[in-house]
Amino acid sequence: MSDKRREKIVEFLALIEFQTETGLLIKESEGVDPLLDDELSQRGVVVAHDWPEVVEGFAKNQPVCLKLDSSLSRELYDIVMQYNRRKGVVQVLDQITNELRMVTFDPEMVYFLIVASPEDLKAIGATVDLMESFEFVGRV
Repeated sequence: MSDKRREKIVEFLALIEFQTETGLLIKESEGVDPLLDDELSQRGVVVAHDWPEVVEGFAKNQPVCLKLDSSLSRELYDIVMQYNRRKGVVQVLDQITNELRMVTFDPEMVYFLIVASPEDLKAIGATVDLMESFEFVGRV
């Protein structure tokens, strides 16, 4: 099972590496996923858990994987919505400091992948506009 699952992960990551739209990878369950983590690490993908880590990865022109949990901050929502529409530029209003942060990046070098479980998507109440922002969706 793990070899087939690894194959599915590798195939999806190979596809998403050349896309300019956000990818969504739906994993079977919540929690740590060593197979996925290993594949992301081998590709030099920044694994982010909050919006400042996403912005930092973009600023360094690195691909970013956001591991979504059962909450979605306003900042993360804004990043997801802007990523596909504004090629190479994302602006985020920090809700705590009220500062606008803008990051530019090379869309040829950066790709954005979100990983979530079905439970996480259900918990955040994945809205139609959010789900439509994902061009490539895979399940592993």
